[in-house]
Amino acid sequence: MKKIGKVAICTMAAAMACCGFAACGGGLPEGKTVVLDISPFNGGYGIQWLKDMKAAYEDEHPEVLIRISEDVVRREDQLTEIQSGVSDFDIYFTGFNFHGELYKGTKLADISDVYEEIGDKINPAVVNWYEHDGKQYSLPWGTGVLGILYHKDMFAQNNIEVPRTTNELLAVAEKINTVRGNAEKPYAFSYCAKDNYWDYLFNPWFCQYEGIQNYENYWNCIGTNGKQYDQTVVAYDGILRTMEVYEKLMLSTNNYNHPDSKTATFTNMQIHFLDGDTAMMVNGDWTVNELLKSGAYTKEETADIAFMRTPIISSIVEKMDLYTHGAKPFSELTSQEQAAYEAKLTAIIDAVDNGTGKPSDVSQKDYDKIAEARSITPTMACYHNAVIPSASENIEEAKKFLKFMYSDKGLKVYSDSVYACGLPVQYTKEQVAEIAGDSALIQTAYEMLDNAYLTFHTVGKNRVFSQNGLNPTYHNKINWLESFASANASTRKSAKDFYQESCTQIIQLWSNFMKGVK
Repeated sequence: MKKIGKVAICTMAAAMACCGFAACGGGLPEGKTVVLDISPFNGGYGIQWLKDMKAAYEDEHPEVLIRISEDVVRREDQLTEIQSGVSDFDIYFTGFNFHGELYKGTKLADISDVYEEIGDKINPAVVNWYEHDGKQYSLPWGTGVLGILYHKDMFAQNNIEVPRTTNELLAVAEKINTVRGNAEKPYAFSYCAKDNYWDYLFNPWFCQYEGIQNYENYWNCIGTNGKQYDQTVVAYDGILRTMEVYEKLMLSTNNYNHPDSKTATFTNMQIHFLDGDTAMMVNGDWTVNELLKSGAYTKEETADIAFMRTPIISSIVEKMDLYTHGAKPFSELTSQEQAAYEAKLTAIIDAVDNGTGKPSDVSQKDYDKIAEARSITPTMACYHNAVIPSASENIEEAKKFLKFMYSDKGLKVYSDSVYACGLPVQYTKEQVAEIAGDSALIQTAYEMLDNAYLTFHTVGKNRVFSQNGLNPTYHNKINWLESFASANASTRKSAKDFYQESCTQIIQLWSNFMKGVK
Protein backbone atom coordinates (compact mmCIF):
# COMPACT_ATOMS: atom_id res chain seq x y z
CA MET A 1 0.00 0.00 0.00
CA LYS A 2 1.19 3.55 -0.44
CA LYS A 3 1.27 6.91 1.29
CA ILE A 4 -1.71 8.97 0.18
CA GLY A 5 -1.32 12.69 -0.54
CA LYS A 6 -3.47 15.36 1.12
CA VAL A 7 -5.25 16.23 -2.11
CA ALA A 8 -6.09 12.60 -2.70
CA ILE A 9 -7.40 12.24 0.84
CA CYS A 10 -9.68 15.24 0.47
CA THR A 11 -10.92 13.95 -2.86
CA MET A 12 -11.58 10.49 -1.40
CA ALA A 13 -13.34 11.96 1.61
CA ALA A 14 -15.62 14.03 -0.59
CA ALA A 15 -16.39 11.08 -2.79
CA MET A 16 -17.11 8.81 0.15
CA ALA A 17 -19.38 11.41 1.72
CA CYS A 18 -21.39 11.61 -1.49
CA CYS A 19 -21.77 7.86 -1.94
CA GLY A 20 -21.96 6.79 1.70
CA PHE A 21 -18.86 4.58 1.24
CA ALA A 22 -17.34 5.70 4.56
CA ALA A 23 -20.21 4.11 6.42
CA CYS A 24 -19.33 0.80 4.78
CA GLY A 25 -15.83 0.83 6.28
CA GLY A 26 -13.90 2.15 3.26
CA GLY A 27 -11.30 4.89 3.22
CA LEU A 28 -8.93 5.92 5.99
CA PRO A 29 -9.76 7.03 9.53
CA GLU A 30 -9.16 10.68 10.31
CA GLY A 31 -5.48 11.55 10.64
CA LYS A 32 -4.22 8.41 8.90
CA THR A 33 -2.14 8.99 5.78
CA VAL A 34 -0.17 5.74 5.53
CA VAL A 35 -1.37 2.13 5.38
CA LEU A 36 0.73 -0.97 6.04
CA ASP A 37 -0.90 -4.27 5.17
CA ILE A 38 0.68 -7.30 6.86
CA SER A 39 0.29 -10.99 6.11
CA PRO A 40 1.23 -13.10 9.19
CA PHE A 41 2.11 -16.74 9.71
CA ASN A 42 0.36 -18.19 12.75
CA GLY A 43 2.59 -20.88 14.23
CA GLY A 44 3.73 -21.67 17.73
CA TYR A 45 4.35 -18.02 18.55
CA GLY A 46 0.83 -16.99 17.55
CA ILE A 47 0.09 -13.47 16.28
CA GLN A 48 -0.83 -11.62 19.47
CA TRP A 49 2.73 -10.25 19.54
CA LEU A 50 2.15 -8.75 16.09
CA LYS A 51 -1.11 -7.15 17.20
CA ASP A 52 0.69 -5.67 20.21
CA MET A 53 3.52 -4.46 17.96
CA LYS A 54 0.96 -2.82 15.67
CA ALA A 55 -0.62 -0.98 18.60
CA ALA A 56 2.75 0.22 19.89
CA TYR A 57 3.86 1.38 16.44
CA GLU A 58 0.62 3.20 15.71
CA ASP A 59 0.91 4.90 19.09
CA GLU A 60 4.31 6.32 18.08
CA HIS A 61 3.23 6.94 14.48
CA PRO A 62 -0.38 8.18 14.62
CA GLU A 63 -0.39 8.82 10.87
CA VAL A 64 0.02 5.08 10.16
CA LEU A 65 -2.75 2.51 9.94
CA ILE A 66 -1.62 -1.13 10.14
CA ARG A 67 -3.94 -3.86 8.91
CA ILE A 68 -3.19 -7.50 9.76
CA SER A 69 -4.75 -10.13 7.52
CA GLU A 70 -7.26 -12.41 9.22
CA ASP A 71 -6.12 -15.26 6.96
CA VAL A 72 -3.15 -16.15 9.11
CA VAL A 73 -2.01 -19.67 8.11
CA ARG A 74 -1.18 -19.29 4.44
CA ARG A 75 2.40 -20.38 3.91
CA GLU A 76 2.04 -21.47 0.27
CA ASP A 77 -0.23 -18.56 -0.67
CA GLN A 78 2.30 -16.11 0.73
CA LEU A 79 5.07 -17.47 -1.46
CA THR A 80 2.86 -17.57 -4.55
CA GLU A 81 1.90 -13.93 -4.06
CA ILE A 82 5.47 -12.79 -3.54
CA GLN A 83 6.69 -14.73 -6.58
CA SER A 84 3.95 -13.24 -8.75
CA GLY A 85 5.36 -9.74 -8.33
CA VAL A 86 1.88 -8.47 -7.47
CA SER A 87 0.98 -8.19 -3.82
CA ASP A 88 -1.61 -6.55 -1.60
CA PHE A 89 0.75 -6.75 1.38
CA ASP A 90 3.68 -4.62 2.46
CA ILE A 91 5.21 -7.10 4.92
CA TYR A 92 4.98 -10.87 5.09
CA PHE A 93 5.83 -12.71 8.30
CA THR A 94 6.51 -16.13 6.83
CA GLY A 95 7.28 -19.70 7.90
CA PHE A 96 9.87 -20.85 5.35
CA ASN A 97 13.47 -20.30 4.26
CA PHE A 98 14.01 -17.78 1.46
CA HIS A 99 17.51 -18.49 0.18
CA GLY A 100 16.38 -20.93 -2.48
CA GLU A 101 13.63 -18.55 -3.59
CA LEU A 102 16.09 -15.71 -4.05
CA TYR A 103 18.14 -17.87 -6.42
CA LYS A 104 14.96 -18.41 -8.41
CA GLY A 105 14.47 -14.68 -8.78
CA THR A 106 11.78 -14.08 -6.16
CA LYS A 107 11.47 -10.32 -5.85
CA LEU A 108 12.06 -8.93 -2.37
CA ALA A 109 13.04 -5.45 -1.27
CA ASP A 110 16.65 -4.96 -0.21
CA ILE A 111 16.58 -4.24 3.55
CA SER A 112 20.35 -3.96 4.05
CA ASP A 113 19.81 -0.49 5.55
CA VAL A 114 17.62 -2.06 8.25
CA TYR A 115 20.54 -4.27 9.23
CA GLU A 116 22.88 -1.28 9.20
CA GLU A 117 20.71 0.36 11.86
CA ILE A 118 19.99 -2.66 14.07
CA GLY A 119 22.71 -5.12 13.06
CA ASP A 120 24.86 -4.59 16.16
CA LYS A 121 22.03 -6.01 18.26
CA ILE A 122 21.57 -9.21 16.28
CA ASN A 123 23.52 -12.42 16.83
CA PRO A 124 26.35 -12.31 14.24
CA ALA A 125 25.52 -15.81 13.02
CA VAL A 126 22.05 -14.53 12.06
CA VAL A 127 23.48 -11.59 10.13
CA ASN A 128 25.80 -13.93 8.25
CA TRP A 129 23.09 -16.49 7.52
CA TYR A 130 20.64 -13.95 6.13
CA GLU A 131 23.19 -12.28 3.83
CA HIS A 132 22.63 -13.09 0.16
CA ASP A 133 25.09 -11.89 -2.49
CA GLY A 134 26.21 -9.06 -0.22
CA LYS A 135 22.70 -7.86 0.60
CA GLN A 136 19.95 -8.60 3.12
CA TYR A 137 16.40 -9.41 2.07
CA SER A 138 14.80 -10.90 5.17
CA LEU A 139 14.81 -10.42 8.93
CA PRO A 140 13.99 -13.05 11.58
CA TRP A 141 10.82 -12.48 13.58
CA GLY A 142 11.48 -15.34 16.01
CA THR A 143 14.55 -16.94 17.55
CA GLY A 144 13.29 -20.52 17.48
CA VAL A 145 15.78 -21.97 19.97
CA LEU A 146 15.78 -25.75 19.54
CA GLY A 147 16.88 -28.53 21.82
CA ILE A 148 15.91 -31.20 24.32
CA LEU A 149 13.20 -30.18 26.77
CA TYR A 150 13.01 -32.13 30.01
CA HIS A 151 11.04 -32.25 33.26
CA LYS A 152 13.29 -30.80 35.94
CA ASP A 153 11.12 -32.21 38.74
CA MET A 154 11.14 -35.72 37.28
CA PHE A 155 14.92 -35.64 36.97
CA ALA A 156 15.32 -34.39 40.53
CA GLN A 157 12.90 -36.94 41.99
CA ASN A 158 14.79 -39.79 40.34
CA ASN A 159 18.28 -38.42 41.06
CA ILE A 160 19.01 -38.02 37.35
CA GLU A 161 21.76 -35.60 36.36
CA VAL A 162 21.34 -33.52 33.23
CA PRO A 163 23.49 -35.24 30.55
CA ARG A 164 26.55 -33.39 29.26
CA THR A 165 27.39 -35.82 26.43
CA THR A 166 25.47 -38.08 24.07
CA ASN A 167 26.72 -41.16 25.92
CA GLU A 168 25.36 -39.67 29.14
CA LEU A 169 22.08 -38.97 27.31
CA LEU A 170 21.86 -42.66 26.41
CA ALA A 171 22.67 -43.57 30.02
CA VAL A 172 19.84 -41.32 31.22
CA ALA A 173 17.47 -43.08 28.83
CA GLU A 174 18.58 -46.43 30.28
CA LYS A 175 17.97 -45.19 33.81
CA ILE A 176 14.48 -44.01 32.88
CA ASN A 177 13.81 -47.49 31.50
CA THR A 178 14.75 -48.83 34.93
CA VAL A 179 12.49 -46.30 36.65
CA ARG A 180 9.64 -47.34 34.37
CA GLY A 181 10.12 -51.04 35.04
CA ASN A 182 6.89 -52.82 34.18
CA ALA A 183 4.78 -49.67 34.36
CA GLU A 184 3.48 -47.77 31.34
CA LYS A 185 5.46 -44.61 32.00
CA PRO A 186 7.68 -42.69 31.91
CA TYR A 187 9.50 -43.34 28.67
CA ALA A 188 12.66 -41.38 28.00
CA PHE A 189 11.44 -39.59 24.86
CA SER A 190 8.39 -38.78 22.79
CA TYR A 191 8.43 -37.77 19.16
CA CYS A 192 6.17 -37.92 16.11
CA ALA A 193 7.37 -40.01 13.17
CA LYS A 194 5.66 -37.70 10.66
CA ASP A 195 7.13 -34.48 12.13
CA ASN A 196 10.32 -35.91 13.55
CA TYR A 197 11.79 -33.11 15.61
CA TRP A 198 14.62 -35.45 16.55
CA ASP A 199 16.45 -34.18 13.48
CA TYR A 200 16.74 -30.72 15.09
CA LEU A 201 19.93 -32.02 16.71
CA PHE A 202 21.59 -33.20 13.50
CA ASN A 203 23.30 -29.91 12.64
CA PRO A 204 24.57 -29.05 16.15
CA TRP A 205 26.07 -32.55 16.64
CA PHE A 206 27.59 -32.41 13.16
CA CYS A 207 29.00 -28.96 13.98
CA GLN A 208 30.32 -29.99 17.41
CA TYR A 209 32.24 -32.90 15.94
CA GLU A 210 33.69 -31.10 12.94
CA GLY A 211 34.19 -27.72 14.58
CA ILE A 212 32.66 -24.49 13.35
CA GLN A 213 35.19 -23.89 10.55
CA ASN A 214 34.76 -27.35 9.01
CA TYR A 215 30.99 -27.10 9.47
CA GLU A 216 30.90 -23.80 7.59
CA ASN A 217 33.22 -25.26 4.95
CA TYR A 218 30.72 -28.04 4.39
CA TRP A 219 27.79 -25.65 3.90
CA ASN A 220 29.95 -23.59 1.55
CA CYS A 221 30.43 -26.83 -0.42
CA ILE A 222 34.14 -27.04 0.34
CA GLY A 223 35.42 -30.61 0.21
CA THR A 224 37.64 -32.22 2.81
CA ASN A 225 40.58 -31.41 0.50
CA GLY A 226 39.87 -27.69 0.86
CA LYS A 227 38.58 -27.21 -2.69
CA GLN A 228 35.15 -25.72 -3.33
CA TYR A 229 32.59 -27.79 -5.22
CA ASP A 230 34.64 -30.95 -4.90
CA GLN A 231 32.69 -34.16 -4.26
CA THR A 232 34.81 -34.95 -1.19
CA VAL A 233 32.29 -32.72 0.58
CA VAL A 234 30.25 -35.92 1.09
CA ALA A 235 33.04 -37.43 3.21
CA TYR A 236 32.76 -35.32 6.36
CA ASP A 237 33.01 -37.78 9.27
CA GLY A 238 30.69 -35.71 11.44
CA ILE A 239 27.74 -36.84 9.33
CA LEU A 240 28.39 -40.51 10.11
CA ARG A 241 29.13 -39.88 13.77
CA THR A 242 25.86 -37.99 14.15
CA MET A 243 23.91 -40.78 12.46
CA GLU A 244 25.49 -43.27 14.88
CA VAL A 245 24.05 -41.34 17.82
CA TYR A 246 20.60 -41.38 16.25
CA GLU A 247 20.84 -45.10 15.60
CA LYS A 248 21.16 -45.75 19.34
CA LEU A 249 18.54 -43.21 20.33
CA MET A 250 15.95 -44.53 17.88
CA LEU A 251 16.65 -48.28 18.03
CA SER A 252 13.32 -49.95 18.81
CA THR A 253 14.88 -52.66 20.98
CA ASN A 254 16.26 -49.97 23.32
CA ASN A 255 12.69 -48.88 24.18
CA TYR A 256 13.69 -45.29 24.79
CA ASN A 257 10.85 -43.74 22.80
CA HIS A 258 7.15 -43.82 23.67
CA PRO A 259 5.51 -46.49 21.46
CA ASP A 260 2.82 -44.07 20.25
CA SER A 261 5.56 -41.98 18.60
CA LYS A 262 5.32 -44.01 15.39
CA THR A 263 1.61 -43.46 14.81
CA ALA A 264 0.28 -40.55 16.90
CA THR A 265 0.12 -36.90 15.89
CA PHE A 266 2.70 -34.43 17.07
CA THR A 267 0.10 -32.77 19.30
CA ASN A 268 -0.63 -36.07 21.04
CA MET A 269 3.05 -36.78 21.54
CA GLN A 270 3.56 -33.32 22.98
CA ILE A 271 0.72 -34.04 25.41
CA HIS A 272 2.44 -37.28 26.42
CA PHE A 273 5.51 -35.24 27.30
CA LEU A 274 3.60 -32.53 29.15
CA ASP A 275 1.62 -35.08 31.12
CA GLY A 276 4.83 -36.75 32.29
CA ASP A 277 4.46 -39.88 30.19
CA THR A 278 7.92 -39.09 28.83
CA ALA A 279 10.85 -37.35 30.48
CA MET A 280 12.24 -35.55 27.42
CA MET A 281 11.22 -34.23 24.03
CA VAL A 282 13.08 -32.40 21.28
CA ASN A 283 11.17 -29.19 20.61
CA GLY A 284 11.45 -25.41 20.28
CA ASP A 285 11.18 -22.36 22.50
CA TRP A 286 7.62 -21.81 21.27
CA THR A 287 6.37 -24.90 23.12
CA VAL A 288 4.98 -23.32 26.27
CA ASN A 289 3.56 -20.32 24.40
CA GLU A 290 1.75 -22.72 22.07
CA LEU A 291 0.26 -24.61 24.99
CA LEU A 292 -0.76 -21.58 27.01
CA LYS A 293 -2.50 -19.87 24.10
CA SER A 294 -4.47 -23.08 23.48
CA GLY A 295 -5.75 -22.98 27.06
CA ALA A 296 -4.87 -26.65 27.52
CA TYR A 297 -2.25 -26.01 30.20
CA THR A 298 -1.47 -23.37 32.80
CA LYS A 299 1.85 -21.73 33.65
CA GLU A 300 1.97 -23.80 36.82
CA GLU A 301 1.56 -27.04 34.87
CA THR A 302 4.44 -26.15 32.55
CA ALA A 303 6.72 -24.54 35.15
CA ASP A 304 9.21 -27.41 35.43
CA ILE A 305 9.88 -27.70 31.68
CA ALA A 306 13.40 -26.59 30.79
CA PHE A 307 15.98 -26.88 28.03
CA MET A 308 19.13 -28.85 28.64
CA ARG A 309 22.20 -27.53 26.85
CA THR A 310 22.73 -29.66 23.77
CA PRO A 311 24.76 -32.68 24.92
CA ILE A 312 28.17 -32.83 23.28
CA ILE A 313 28.63 -35.71 20.87
CA SER A 314 30.85 -38.21 22.70
CA SER A 315 32.83 -39.17 19.60
CA ILE A 316 34.21 -35.61 19.54
CA VAL A 317 37.18 -37.05 21.42
CA GLU A 318 38.40 -38.50 18.10
CA LYS A 319 39.16 -34.91 17.05
CA MET A 320 41.09 -34.06 20.22
CA ASP A 321 44.69 -34.33 21.40
CA LEU A 322 43.64 -36.57 24.28
CA TYR A 323 42.58 -39.37 21.90
CA THR A 324 45.22 -42.12 21.84
CA HIS A 325 43.50 -44.77 19.70
CA GLY A 326 44.63 -43.38 16.36
CA ALA A 327 42.30 -44.15 13.47
CA LYS A 328 40.17 -46.55 15.49
CA PRO A 329 36.64 -45.10 15.75
CA PHE A 330 35.29 -44.21 19.18
CA SER A 331 32.26 -46.41 18.47
CA GLU A 332 34.51 -49.49 18.22
CA LEU A 333 36.16 -49.00 21.61
CA THR A 334 35.26 -51.16 24.59
CA SER A 335 32.82 -49.74 27.13
CA GLN A 336 35.71 -49.31 29.56
CA GLU A 337 37.76 -47.37 27.00
CA GLN A 338 34.81 -45.16 26.15
CA ALA A 339 34.16 -44.52 29.85
CA ALA A 340 37.77 -43.38 30.34
CA TYR A 341 37.40 -40.84 27.53
CA GLU A 342 34.01 -39.77 28.87
CA ALA A 343 35.59 -38.96 32.23
CA LYS A 344 38.18 -36.72 30.56
CA LEU A 345 35.57 -35.13 28.29
CA THR A 346 33.08 -34.31 31.05
CA ALA A 347 35.85 -32.82 33.20
CA ILE A 348 36.61 -30.35 30.40
CA ILE A 349 32.90 -29.62 29.90
CA ASP A 350 32.53 -28.86 33.61
CA ALA A 351 35.54 -26.53 33.48
CA VAL A 352 33.99 -24.69 30.54
CA ASP A 353 30.54 -24.50 32.16
CA ASN A 354 31.87 -23.37 35.53
CA GLY A 355 34.29 -20.86 34.06
CA THR A 356 37.20 -22.28 36.03
CA GLY A 357 39.57 -22.21 33.09
CA LYS A 358 41.66 -24.86 31.37
CA PRO A 359 42.68 -27.82 33.55
CA SER A 360 46.46 -28.20 33.74
CA ASP A 361 46.44 -31.65 32.13
CA VAL A 362 44.39 -30.50 29.10
CA SER A 363 45.81 -28.97 25.92
CA GLN A 364 44.64 -25.51 24.91
CA LYS A 365 43.40 -26.97 21.63
CA ASP A 366 41.18 -29.49 23.43
CA TYR A 367 39.83 -26.91 25.86
CA ASP A 368 39.02 -24.49 23.04
CA LYS A 369 37.30 -27.21 21.02
CA ILE A 370 34.96 -28.08 23.89
CA ALA A 371 34.32 -24.42 24.69
CA GLU A 372 33.36 -23.94 21.05
CA ALA A 373 31.20 -27.08 21.02
CA ARG A 374 29.39 -25.94 24.18
CA SER A 375 28.46 -22.67 22.48
CA ILE A 376 26.68 -24.35 19.56
CA THR A 377 22.91 -23.86 19.70
CA PRO A 378 20.38 -24.89 17.05
CA THR A 379 17.73 -22.44 15.89
CA MET A 380 14.67 -22.26 13.66
CA ALA A 381 15.17 -18.53 13.01
CA CYS A 382 15.86 -19.34 9.36
CA TYR A 383 12.17 -20.22 8.88
CA HIS A 384 10.78 -17.13 10.61
CA ASN A 385 11.36 -14.51 7.94
CA ALA A 386 9.94 -11.00 7.74
CA VAL A 387 10.17 -9.84 4.13
CA ILE A 388 8.99 -6.87 2.11
CA PRO A 389 7.91 -7.71 -1.45
CA SER A 390 9.43 -5.46 -4.06
CA ALA A 391 5.86 -4.91 -5.32
CA SER A 392 5.01 -3.00 -2.13
CA GLU A 393 4.34 0.68 -2.73
CA ASN A 394 5.29 1.52 0.83
CA ILE A 395 8.71 -0.07 1.27
CA GLU A 396 10.24 2.70 3.38
CA GLU A 397 7.43 2.62 5.95
CA ALA A 398 7.63 -1.17 6.05
CA LYS A 399 11.35 -0.86 6.84
CA LYS A 400 10.55 1.56 9.65
CA PHE A 401 8.21 -1.02 11.15
CA LEU A 402 10.93 -3.70 11.07
CA LYS A 403 13.39 -1.28 12.69
CA PHE A 404 10.83 -0.53 15.39
CA MET A 405 10.39 -4.25 16.02
CA TYR A 406 14.10 -4.42 16.91
CA SER A 407 14.14 -1.19 18.91
CA ASP A 408 14.32 -1.43 22.71
CA LYS A 409 10.59 -0.73 22.90
CA GLY A 410 9.78 -3.25 20.18
CA LEU A 411 11.88 -5.95 21.83
CA LYS A 412 9.99 -5.43 25.08
CA VAL A 413 6.63 -5.55 23.31
CA TYR A 414 7.63 -8.84 21.73
CA SER A 415 8.91 -10.48 24.90
CA ASP A 416 5.89 -9.29 26.90
CA SER A 417 3.55 -10.79 24.30
CA VAL A 418 5.22 -14.14 23.66
CA TYR A 419 5.76 -16.64 26.44
CA ALA A 420 8.93 -17.75 24.70
CA CYS A 421 12.31 -16.39 23.71
CA GLY A 422 12.55 -12.93 22.27
CA LEU A 423 14.09 -11.98 18.96
CA PRO A 424 17.64 -13.20 18.15
CA VAL A 425 19.51 -10.31 19.73
CA GLN A 426 22.24 -10.06 22.36
CA TYR A 427 20.23 -9.43 25.53
CA THR A 428 21.89 -8.34 28.75
CA LYS A 429 21.58 -10.55 31.83
CA GLU A 430 19.25 -7.94 33.34
CA GLN A 431 16.98 -8.06 30.28
CA VAL A 432 16.97 -11.86 30.38
CA ALA A 433 15.98 -11.86 34.06
CA GLU A 434 13.10 -9.50 33.31
CA ILE A 435 11.91 -11.45 30.28
CA ALA A 436 12.25 -14.94 31.75
CA GLY A 437 10.77 -14.29 35.18
CA ASP A 438 10.22 -17.67 36.83
CA SER A 439 10.04 -19.59 33.53
CA ALA A 440 12.63 -22.38 33.57
CA LEU A 441 12.21 -22.86 29.82
CA ILE A 442 13.02 -19.25 29.01
CA GLN A 443 15.84 -19.01 31.54
CA THR A 444 17.54 -22.09 30.11
CA ALA A 445 16.89 -21.03 26.51
CA TYR A 446 18.73 -17.76 27.12
CA GLU A 447 21.58 -19.63 28.77
CA MET A 448 21.93 -21.56 25.52
CA LEU A 449 21.86 -18.30 23.54
CA ASP A 450 24.51 -16.56 25.61
CA ASN A 451 27.51 -16.02 23.27
CA ALA A 452 26.12 -18.84 21.12
CA TYR A 453 27.13 -19.94 17.66
CA LEU A 454 23.84 -20.72 15.92
CA THR A 455 23.24 -23.64 13.58
CA PHE A 456 20.19 -23.20 11.37
CA HIS A 457 17.69 -25.99 10.85
CA THR A 458 17.61 -25.97 7.08
CA VAL A 459 19.83 -26.64 4.10
CA GLY A 460 22.76 -24.27 3.57
CA LYS A 461 22.31 -20.99 1.76
CA ASN A 462 24.82 -21.95 -0.98
CA ARG A 463 22.76 -22.64 -4.11
CA VAL A 464 24.11 -26.21 -4.31
CA PHE A 465 22.05 -26.92 -1.19
CA SER A 466 19.18 -24.43 -1.29
CA GLN A 467 18.45 -24.67 -5.01
CA ASN A 468 20.11 -27.79 -6.43
CA GLY A 469 19.18 -30.27 -3.71
CA LEU A 470 22.43 -31.39 -2.08
CA ASN A 471 21.96 -32.63 1.50
CA PRO A 472 24.18 -34.22 4.16
CA THR A 473 22.31 -37.48 3.58
CA TYR A 474 20.79 -38.85 0.40
CA HIS A 475 17.66 -40.05 2.16
CA ASN A 476 15.31 -37.70 3.95
CA LYS A 477 16.29 -37.68 7.63
CA ILE A 478 12.84 -38.89 8.64
CA ASN A 479 13.32 -42.00 6.47
CA TRP A 480 16.49 -43.15 8.15
CA LEU A 481 15.24 -42.20 11.60
CA GLU A 482 12.21 -44.41 10.94
CA SER A 483 14.48 -47.19 9.73
CA PHE A 484 16.51 -47.08 12.95
CA ALA A 485 13.24 -47.26 14.88
CA SER A 486 11.85 -50.17 12.87
CA ALA A 487 10.89 -53.27 14.83
CA ASN A 488 11.73 -55.40 11.79
CA ALA A 489 15.43 -56.20 12.11
CA SER A 490 15.60 -57.59 8.56
CA THR A 491 14.75 -54.19 7.03
CA ARG A 492 16.58 -52.05 9.56
CA LYS A 493 19.83 -50.50 8.28
CA SER A 494 22.72 -49.41 10.42
CA ALA A 495 24.05 -45.86 10.48
CA LYS A 496 27.16 -47.03 8.66
CA ASP A 497 25.08 -48.71 5.93
CA PHE A 498 22.99 -45.58 5.46
CA TYR A 499 26.04 -43.36 5.36
CA GLN A 500 27.86 -45.48 2.77
CA GLU A 501 24.77 -45.75 0.61
CA SER A 502 24.23 -42.01 0.96
CA CYS A 503 27.78 -41.18 -0.14
CA THR A 504 27.47 -43.45 -3.18
CA GLN A 505 24.14 -41.94 -4.25
CA ILE A 506 25.29 -38.34 -3.76
CA ILE A 507 28.47 -38.89 -5.78
CA GLN A 508 26.40 -40.39 -8.61
CA LEU A 509 24.20 -37.27 -8.61
CA TRP A 510 27.07 -34.84 -8.19
CA SER A 511 26.85 -33.33 -11.69
CA ASN A 512 23.17 -32.52 -11.04
CA PHE A 513 24.04 -30.63 -7.87
CA MET A 514 26.74 -28.68 -9.70
CA LYS A 515 24.56 -27.48 -12.57
CA GLY A 516 24.68 -23.72 -12.97
CA VAL A 517 27.20 -23.30 -10.14
CA LYS A 518 30.66 -23.39 -11.67
